[in-house]
Amino acid sequence: MQAVSPAPNYAYWADEALAEQIVTASNEHVAELCATNPNRFAGICHVALQHPELAARQLATAMTSLGMRGVEIGTRAEAVDLDDPALDPFWAAAQELRALVFIHPAGTTLGKRVAKYYLGNVIGNPLDTTIALTNLIFGGVMERFPTLNVVAAHGGRYLPSYFARSVHGHQVRPEMHTISRPPTEYLRRIWIDNLVFDPVNVAHLIIVMGPTRVVLGTDYPFDMGQENPVELIESVPGLSAADVQRIKGGNAIELLGL
Repeated sequence: MQAVSPAPNYAYWADEALAEQIVTASNEHVAELCATNPNRFAGICHVALQHPELAARQLATAMTSLGMRGVEIGTRAEAVDLDDPALDPFWAAAQELRALVFIHPAGTTLGKRVAKYYLGNVIGNPLDTTIALTNLIFGGVMERFPTLNVVAAHGGRYLPSYFARSVHGHQVRPEMHTISRPPTEYLRRIWIDNLVFDPVNVAHLIIVMGPTRVVLGTDYPFDMGQENPVELIESVPGLSAADVQRIKGGNAIELLGL
């Protein structure tokens, strides 16, 4: 079984009327596709995050009327970061509906520095995910909405790989004293996929996040995706059979409410 989500062309630039049309067309198409084989496909919807009240209504419609299991959003809504209080109506709806919130980048703000060698995707997109997740933690979103189901693409990128620096910063910098609990507690409430290409990297993610917080990721049909997510998990040394099964399916079953 596979969760099917829109390509990350979020159209966060659109006004409310146009955004309503775009989201309706996208969500109805995904719902129709999933209805062709409901035993193989689970739908992930699209919302107009740039209009938070509208996004909350769109998410409710998708979850209740179209049978969606969650929503895909970008790492920011144009110039608005995910910890902006203006987005709280969306986060409140996602928590109330128990929707999976899949965060996938759609570009980077690094500009000309990553305009060569395909660095906009190779480095820029992962950095955007890192910033978005850091904002969710230190901006208090994970604290204000303690039962959110947030899933980050591409292994959560750099955040799990160097979160010790964030922990240290929280200990020594007053600017980071924005949350009431240790930052690691919020990190380990986030789910990530295993799209990091190498069993050694997957093993590190499992150590940091725990085996109950990792799911399979493909990035299909893009060239930066991976075609062997199951093989990657089965190649991680020392992983118990129970944890292999969790990552191959059990965690996703929980997240998708299947």
